[in-house]
Amino acid sequence: LTAGDGTLLIQSEGFDSPRDAGQLIAVIKQAEQGDQLQSELFKLDAEVDAVLAALAVLREAA
Repeated sequence: LTAGDGTLLIQSEGFDSPRDAGQLIAVIKQAEQGDQLQSELFKLDAEVDAVLAALAVLREAA
């Protein structure tokens, strides 16, 4: 996941199937608190507040 300015926010390893990746993306998109962004499946490459703000913008655009 990257911000509008290209800043890397979240990065994960590869997935065995597109379905697995899609399910994780759906969970991440709904995150509204920092503790919801803790997983072994991905790592944050930016501050939690920046990631949450970007996710809020993404939800509003949908």
